[in-house]
Amino acid sequence: MIVEMSKGSTQKEIDEVVRRAESLDMSVQLNLGTDKTVVAILGANTGKLPTETFAVLPGVESVSRIMKPYKLASREFHPEDSLVSVDGVEIGGDRFVVMAGPCAVESETQLMETIEIVKNLGSSIYMQSLWLNSSSPFNFQGLEKKGLELLAIAPTSMPERMLPQKFHTFLALYE
Repeated sequence: MIVEMSKGSTQKEIDEVVRRAESLDMSVQLNLGTDKTVVAILGANTGKLPTETFAVLPGVESVSRIMKPYKLASREFHPEDSLVSVDGVEIGGDRFVVMAGPCAVESETQLMETIEIVKNLGSSIYMQSLWLNSSSPFNFQGLEKKGLELLAIAPTSMPERMLPQKFHTFLALYE
């Protein structure tokens, strides 16, 4: 649930929204903007809670139900652009960023050829995984330890950034 505070609402009014949420065993995340404050009310039972619980409080402009799993990343809660830096490449800014690579390591030849192709086509970040995203790590049929060894040498072959998906999970399994 998203509680949007009125422009110029007082700290006391914001604190009352937080107190009410916490008294109902909900957690709260505040987004303090330059003009407004947005209060995200988090908890398993927010869908059962009437919006009027917060709408009647002083300083509240609106209350919205957000029944999306990505509500904390939504524009309703966080209207500013999110910027993420991956090894010096800023994602979410004005520059269009291309991340590319194959689903799974199949061989050293495939890995090295793909790195060159992706680099030559202008990709900013090379992505690589050990297994197909649709398969389970408990039914792993990839190159196992050899795949990890190939991923370990791949960044030295490519001066660009490398983002190996699920690399750390399998590193822990084989150590």
